[in-house]
Amino acid sequence: MITIVRRFFAIIILWGLLTSISTANVLTARVDRNNIAFGETFQLIITLHGKAHGQPDILPLEKHFQVFGTAKNTEFKNINGKSSTKTTWDIILSARHTGKITIPAIRLGKLTTQPITIEVKKMTPQAASRSVSAGEKQDIYLDVKVTPTAPFQQSQVMYTVQIYFDVNIAQPTLTPPKVANALIKRLGRDIMYQTTRHQQLYQVVERRYVIFPQDAGKVTIHPPTFSGYIDTNSRSPIDQIFGVGARKPIHIKAKTLKLHVQRKPANVPYSQWLPAQRVVIQDGWSVSPNRLRVNEPVTRTIIISGVGVTAGQLPSVAKQTLSEFKTYPDKPYLQNNAGPQGVIGTRTERIALIPEKAGKFTLPAVKVHWWDPQTRKPHVASLPAKTVTILPALASSGAKRLAPAAPKIKPSPSLPTALKLTGPTQQTNQGPHEIIHNRWLWLAVILLILWLATLFFWWRQREPKLAKIQHQPAKTFLTAIKKASLANDKHALRKALLAWAQANWPQASIRNLGDISQQLDNPELTALLTELDEALYKDPHKVWSGKNFWQTLRSNLAKSNSHKSAKQNNDTLPPLHLD
Repeated sequence: MITIVRRFFAIIILWGLLTSISTANVLTARVDRNNIAFGETFQLIITLHGKAHGQPDILPLEKHFQVFGTAKNTEFKNINGKSSTKTTWDIILSARHTGKITIPAIRLGKLTTQPITIEVKKMTPQAASRSVSAGEKQDIYLDVKVTPTAPFQQSQVMYTVQIYFDVNIAQPTLTPPKVANALIKRLGRDIMYQTTRHQQLYQVVERRYVIFPQDAGKVTIHPPTFSGYIDTNSRSPIDQIFGVGARKPIHIKAKTLKLHVQRKPANVPYSQWLPAQRVVIQDGWSVSPNRLRVNEPVTRTIIISGVGVTAGQLPSVAKQTLSEFKTYPDKPYLQNNAGPQGVIGTRTERIALIPEKAGKFTLPAVKVHWWDPQTRKPHVASLPAKTVTILPALASSGAKRLAPAAPKIKPSPSLPTALKLTGPTQQTNQGPHEIIHNRWLWLAVILLILWLATLFFWWRQREPKLAKIQHQPAKTFLTAIKKASLANDKHALRKALLAWAQANWPQASIRNLGDISQQLDNPELTALLTELDEALYKDPHKVWSGKNFWQTLRSNLAKSNSHKSAKQNNDTLPPLHLD
């Protein structure tokens, strides 16, 4: 008994020590952009995950850069009883010369950042004089650029808007660009810096978008419009009293750009068409593949990441049939992040596997085909075939062992089995030692119950609450659906439906009408799409009414929209003031 109690207290003490150990401090550095024109300012962001003791040593920066200022920000978080601290230093820099420059490692105590290489280019005469027309000074103007100008369909296009200003602007707004039959996503946060144009210093706000054109041919990018009020700084007493001339409204539209979108290469099947700059795939196991056991579930996690591709474009790999396992795939987790080369899409798939046979088995390789638009070559990201060892089921004692049900993919903390305390049913003539032992025993039992209750409530609080995000269908795509339906053009209708669904659910993998049915979750619309699919491929000569299709689709969408609250995009900018 004494041994059991001692072990129990040792476990509790060890658990307390482990939970009290804080995460090791991590120091990182990044820049807001890697390509900079000479004379422009940029930001070096240094982030410390953990408690800060002192300031980063930025003296090594002065050899190649001019330091204009540093801003410090500290965040404290407490989630489920676990606290964390993050400190950020934003350092405004300007390069002293052109060329490739390495930002040295920055030291903070015993921590150091990784060096970063940037490229500083000489400002071209065209860029330096872009803000001036016939010697006329401009207080504010827009500049837009796009790369590449001849992309492939469904590949990424980087669209950058730059707002140059040297006056104070109130209530600024910037509308997004518009492109017919294309996916448009805003990329990351706005970037602010300074630059010189025609011997005039400007503040610059830079906003980036990624565009994925769906059709080949000539595509027009309708430019964004900037609106706001310029503070005229009127000193007239009458103007100050009545507000006349204190603010001047402005509306500026950038220039229109065009793309020449190339078709998918004919030798690449649609099932393997994934234009991207890079794709990688990796996996992990909750239990070592060499220690699997019959009837005991294990989770395999497969993560696919791509640069220049959204998470919704990445294919699913969780539908493999394995004869030696029962498989239970979970709903994939899709995430899009901003990077220097555009959007970074990540698709995480978790599959619960329950082995049914003992022995050694080989899991097939997992392959993702993708195509590099720059090199115009196909590539394959793959996980090699994996041999796993499945041990026999453990012999059950007492009742017959039941086959496990489908487990939840997300792992939860395991609760230790209650200790079985044994001893005499009755005790008489207890001495001092026995009384002390019993007190420790009851104390151990109470602490165990409290510990288990604490873990239970902690586990319950950790369960994430997923909010269902409803998307409003784009009006332009619905117009194309209506036009194709009333024209009885089934192929154009299918293309318009796919474009509408991809715009409405950008994180889902929409490749056919069946995928749209899964997203709609509407029996009537599922039957409608199935009828269209059969009219396209199974029985092309079947009588099919596009007018009935449109009427049914419109009425169902109207019912659905009546229960939704429209969520408007916030295109406002923070007030643009000169420092």
